[in-house]
Amino acid sequence: MESNTLTISKTSNSFLINCIVALVVTTILFFIDDGYYNFNFNWTLHLLNWVFFVIYIVSIFLGQTLTEKFILKKYSGKNKTILTSLIGVPLGIALLFIIYYSIKQ
Repeated sequence: MESNTLTISKTSNSFLINCIVALVVTTILFFIDDGYYNFNFNWTLHLLNWVFFVIYIVSIFLGQTLTEKFILKKYSGKNKTILTSLIGVPLGIALLFIIYYSIKQ
């Protein structure tokens, strides 16, 4: 009898986790910004807000990816995913502010 098993590679697993973390953090940030005054998420009705939503997701995801590939490349511990998120999310947001203020001037 043959059995088929599904294996998921480590890279696709970390990619998916990083995407989910970036999405959740960005949604929380947008809720803090607009949801405090309006619980209906009316920001979703404007196209420009979606552009900034995607920019935030890409920035946070990029921070996580840079952390995983360069800062934690030799770390193979059990908590690598958590460290990637804890270091990468602030790094991604800082990267976003650095780019914004360098363009603004």
